[in-house]
Amino acid sequence: MVRESSTAPPSFGGLRPAGRVTRQRWVVCTLLFLATVIAYLDRGVIAYLETFLEGIIPGLDSEKYGIVLAGFQVSYGIGMLFAGGLTDRLGTRKAFAIAIGFLERGGHAFQALPSRC
Repeated sequence: MVRESSTAPPSFGGLRPAGRVTRQRWVVCTLLFLATVIAYLDRGVIAYLETFLEGIIPGLDSEKYGIVLAGFQVSYGIGMLFAGGLTDRLGTRKAFAIAIGFLERGGHAFQALPSRC
């Protein structure tokens, strides 16, 4: 008679497979996906704002707008160098919470600007 062993599946780094995928995991995945899409849309939309911003900001021409875009891209790239290390050090949850806090503060600061329209 052969006896079956009741050992658990092998673990990776002390972590065991979680079993079935819950709805909460898919909600988290969806939220992370939407956050990533919104971040890329924000960076993409800035290129299409040139004609609108030239009408609002006096003295803004294509050359000055190019300087603004270059500054944005350079600062974004430098920020990403530090964001990766910060995310590794703090963990994903805390890093996303801090990022969302900065985005919220930026939105409030933008709303506080006087309107020229």
